[in-house]
Amino acid sequence: MRELLRRAWFFIRRRRLEAELAEELEFHRRMKQRELEARGLDSEEAAFAARRALGNDLAARERARDVLIPPSLQDVEQDVRFAARLLARDRPLTLAAVVALALGIGASTIVYTIVNAMTLRGLPVENPDRIIGFSQSGGGPITVSYRDVEDWRSATTFAGVAAYSDTSMIVGEVPYRHRLPSFTVTED
Repeated sequence: MRELLRRAWFFIRRRRLEAELAEELEFHRRMKQRELEARGLDSEEAAFAARRALGNDLAARERARDVLIPPSLQDVEQDVRFAARLLARDRPLTLAAVVALALGIGASTIVYTIVNAMTLRGLPVENPDRIIGFSQSGGGPITVSYRDVEDWRSATTFAGVAAYSDTSMIVGEVPYRHRLPSFTVTED
């Protein structure tokens, strides 16, 4: 985490750090020049020898930058700017890319939601392995009234009774008119 924060800090303060790096490299060049002058070289020869001893200034800056941020991450900013320029220039391509991304993300979300609801997440009951479902002899769901479900709930034979309906119901004015297409019973 510390490494990530350091890299983010570098990107935020890049211009100032570049100036500090240039100043530090110049300091090292001057110190080397003074050292060579102390050995007896004149100032012009010492400056040339110091530049030669320290190597190419640009290469030294690149090596120092590589310590802060790997070269692959240094190129990311340039790649993002290039991609933004291309997308800004070609509007139909941008629209097609955005629509394709939106459809792909939307389809993936829908598929994951369905798979999650149907297979990954269990039923919201305490012991799902003890659930019993009833069906007609032909395999279809049993149609029962709400009063039957209430009677089964009050019976002591079952730990609990649950029913579901995939049809709309009117609740309030005309109670118990709609029949539930299926229900689930748990054993005690």
